[in-house]
Amino acid sequence: MNILLVIAIAMTAGLVVSRAARAVKLPNVTAFLLAGLVIGPCVTGIVNREQLASMSVISEAALGFIAYAIGITTLASPASASDAKSSLLTGVIILLSTHPA
Repeated sequence: MNILLVIAIAMTAGLVVSRAARAVKLPNVTAFLLAGLVIGPCVTGIVNREQLASMSVISEAALGFIAYAIGITTLASPASASDAKSSLLTGVIILLSTHPA
């Protein structure tokens, strides 16, 4: 599969899942991680491991942006029950996505 098609699929999945996450009041960062988990090789395999390996530079940059967004979200708002739920869900998604299949 062409690298541009993979990027387009990832961006579309992120947009769709972030719109759905907004309805249940989850942050966009959590939605993007969930979208990546779903289209990745561990769940549906739409994007396979070879394609992910060829996009390692993009993946590293994306992880940097995700970490920055999590930090800004955490600093901008006081802790609440929904923040704890979002943080727990984000942590579970990160653990699932980094666990070798």
